[in-house]
Amino acid sequence: MRSVEGLIRRLELRQPALNPELKLSKHPNREDLMKIAVTSQNRKTVTQHAGRCRKFSLFHITEGQVAKKELLELPKEQSFRESSSQLPHPLDDIDVLITRGMGSGLAMRLNEKGIESVITEDDDPEKAVRSYLTIS
Repeated sequence: MRSVEGLIRRLELRQPALNPELKLSKHPNREDLMKIAVTSQNRKTVTQHAGRCRKFSLFHITEGQVAKKELLELPKEQSFRESSSQLPHPLDDIDVLITRGMGSGLAMRLNEKGIESVITEDDDPEKAVRSYLTIS
């Protein structure tokens, strides 16, 4: 898991001339500045086991605000636990994964793909995203 300081350093290395408060996606061809996935197996609360989760709320962030929200539902074979870290994954294009819990293996896998992993105590996915945006 990366700290806020690590995220800021990562952003500064990419675009040192930009406003440090501006969040940047690692995918410059996207219209949104950041894409955040939140584990939400029941579509209502943040799920504790990120590796087994197959349903994710995706938040597209533009100018620090949620511009679009969608649901991604994966087959069991594409859950992090069941899929290979060496193969492309539907969540490879996210910038941040917010969850209530994950193992060290998944945290390392996300880190290798340049995805920030965030553990939250919030139950509500939207509140977890707002908290992340406020803190980082």
